[in-house]
Amino acid sequence: VDHDIQEISCDKDEGIKFDRYLITKREPTKDAQPEKMAVVISSEGLLDLVSPLGFALAAALAGISVSIFFQGPGVHVLRKDFEGSLPGWKAPFSRFARKGMAKMGHVTPQEKLEQLMQLGAHIYVCHPSMEVFKVAEKDLVRSDITRCEYTRFLMEMRHASVHIYT
Repeated sequence: VDHDIQEISCDKDEGIKFDRYLITKREPTKDAQPEKMAVVISSEGLLDLVSPLGFALAAALAGISVSIFFQGPGVHVLRKDFEGSLPGWKAPFSRFARKGMAKMGHVTPQEKLEQLMQLGAHIYVCHPSMEVFKVAEKDLVRSDITRCEYTRFLMEMRHASVHIYT
């Protein structure tokens, strides 16, 4: 087992009971084969981010090396002021979706990203996409995010045993 789980039960003011778990990472065993996961995120949609970031977080907690490449509209996820939204005509209802997800125990995409970075995930952003979608370097959540193009991240993908695309 690569992590410890401690159960923490919480009651919300709204009367909804849910379980929250605090998971702490362990160091992988010496005889374990190094595994790698490569994730490509091309969407900034609130619901489109739940699974890939969740899988990446689970992998990082399991001791798997995680690399995430944000490209296209997905570069907006790395902005300091990012709040996920629903697509198209559903956009005005995004606030309700964010509140509902929080009630169910989902943390925000920004919180998942911070957890991933604390666990050692490598975060890459497509520099040309930053220009196209007008995301300045000063707007990024952290200054240590690697700016690159597809060819650089392709090297990460070649060595990964698990690939996720959104």
